[in-house]
Amino acid sequence: MLITSGISVWYRGGESLVILRWVLVKDPDGKLKSAAIACTNTQMDALEIVQHFIKRWGGNTTTMN
Repeated sequence: MLITSGISVWYRGGESLVILRWVLVKDPDGKLKSAAIACTNTQMDALEIVQHFIKRWGGNTTTMN
């Protein structure tokens, strides 16, 4: 799996800014769909965020099909 990450802000008119760490996960073989994950804990690294995402969702949803 290829994983990349960055920091962004989410803004919605009339609301406070939210700082996010985004993570993109891609299968280089193209067998699985790419996934985008957002996290408000910007201190976590990308791999930690992916691991928490996988723990949260059981079964087939972690296959990113």
